[in-house]
Amino acid sequence: MPKKSISYPKVCKRYDSLYYIDFKLNNKRIRMFSGKKIGSSTNPYTFTLKFRRIESINLAKVVYYYLVSYNYRFTKRPKNKLEF
Repeated sequence: MPKKSISYPKVCKRYDSLYYIDFKLNNKRIRMFSGKKIGSSTNPYTFTLKFRRIESINLAKVVYYYLVSYNYRFTKRPKNKLEF
């Protein structure tokens, strides 16, 4: 894999019925249960059991586009003088 790479997140279900997304970012495995790490309010556990998988799929999409936009990092890059 190239130096900066990401695999599209997969929605998985644990043995105790918790949904999470699983992906590789720069050859490190990452599991996320909510969007707290990217500053998103997306949390599948605020929904009923019927809609948790659907919300986990939405979380996967949000996380993927966030990481692609911010150069494969969880922290936002600082703005330079031109962007101000």
